[in-house]
Amino acid sequence: MITKEQFKANYDRINELGKAFMDKCIENDKKIILTSDDPKEREKAMNDLSYIYYEYDNREKILDTKNIEQQYDDVVNMTEDLSKAFKCEWISDTEFTVQTNHERLSDFAIMISRWFGATSTSGFTFSSSFTTHNAKTANGLYFDITCTKEGLGLLVFKGLNPGLPYWLPRSFAEEYEKNIK
Repeated sequence: MITKEQFKANYDRINELGKAFMDKCIENDKKIILTSDDPKEREKAMNDLSYIYYEYDNREKILDTKNIEQQYDDVVNMTEDLSKAFKCEWISDTEFTVQTNHERLSDFAIMISRWFGATSTSGFTFSSSFTTHNAKTANGLYFDITCTKEGLGLLVFKGLNPGLPYWLPRSFAEEYEKNIK
């Protein structure tokens, strides 16, 4: 399992990248609006700038780290409680196996939901017959409930290692991080 410091650093990195990208987009659009002689180019920049400002609140919510401590505590509490009841093992920094007697994955997912208040993020109930259930804790930590090929219950804590937001291009992130180092 990754440490709390690594977890926080992952989110701080995403937060920094996200804000840097939004700032760059705003500056680029402002520059075009102020300096371009092409009315279509200026109109496009104005529309882009308006869209960024319109979406700014939503984008900031994605980057919000106010529940970061509680999200990490959710992982610790879940894994500790499960380890008291079942044979468990971390198989990577984000993957935790649970040896249960459940014959169906949906039964395991329902147990996780009832024990820890996890909710489905896919719009389907945990009793649906899927090979993976997407879930989140009350504090917003995303994880998958699935199983290994050996039939063990598997919790994949995706929220421990967040990816880039959908609106942040990978090319920008790579270039930004290359210039920082």
